Amino acid sequence: GMRIDQLSHELKNLGCVTAMNLDGGGSTTTYVALPGAKKATLRNVPSDGRERKTANSILFINNSGRSGPMTFCEMPEQNAYVLSGGSHYTIGKPIATDENRYPVDLPNDLTYEYFLKEDSENSENHRIENGNTFISGDRSGDVDIYVRISVDDIEREFFAGTVYVTDTIQDFSLGEENITASVFDPVPISFSAKYHTVELHADIASVLWAEYTPNESTIDENGNEIPPEETDFSTLSYSKVPYEGILETDGVILSYDGTVVPKQPDTTVYLAAKIGETVKTLTIHSEPYPFSDSLNH
Repeated sequence: GMRIDQLSHELKNLGCVTAMNLDGGGSTTTYVALPGAKKATLRNVPSDGRERKTANSILFINNSGRSGPMTFCEMPEQNAYVLSGGSHYTIGKPIATDENRYPVDLPNDLTYEYFLKEDSENSENHRIENGNTFISGDRSGDVDIYVRISVDDIEREFFAGTVYVTDTIQDFSLGEENITASVFDPVPISFSAKYHTVELHADIASVLWAEYTPNESTIDENGNEIPPEETDFSTLSYSKVPYEGILETDGVILSYDGTVVPKQPDTTVYLAAKIGETVKTLTIHSEPYPFSDSLNH
């Protein structure tokens, strides 16, 4: 599912020196047994929507035997793509393999934490919280992740993998354009973003938000309705949701956990969400108080 430039970038990151680009389209199907996996699984989405019958394939087989002790430790998801600007990616338990890439069980009493090397490129722009949560900074680029393993008072460090941070998106979505909410209950925003065909690890912390009032239609001297002018979203004052915090506008409260709650009952609030030059709108209708006689109590 990659373009040629994406493929060359990926192969270069893997350390390839010579590469061959085979046929694309529906006949392209890739099965891979990733480190720690017991069988190969389909890793791409064939353009036909399903696997095409083909006469030929190329098969790579590991003929080396098991070598015993743990030699490598890697992140469970290979090639994680994260939207820049504050989105987070929760890294799972590391996968251990021996020298020949056969899976090795991690001891039950093992503890681990992922970290960035202080002298590595982009380390000052990104960070890892709570040992396994990667938080993207504003700078895009490849970020090398390392893992520190501790067991039986012995500590070892491994290169765990690379996180690709991008500030370029194909599109993003807020899910429903209209949300009905209560002043009592936060409602999740179904936020998602794509980089070409890749689904990004992304959340509303990477989005710039602004509340606005849409223009209304008018009536001319002959009684005809004049459609409203389009809102100029470039003139709005945008703000971001702070890490593990909230962004409060006149009408709503946006939380880092991806939820929104209106501040006043029986109102309608209009929000503009911006990434780069792309703007999407969200309308929040708040429900009236369920018991009118409790309004002033």
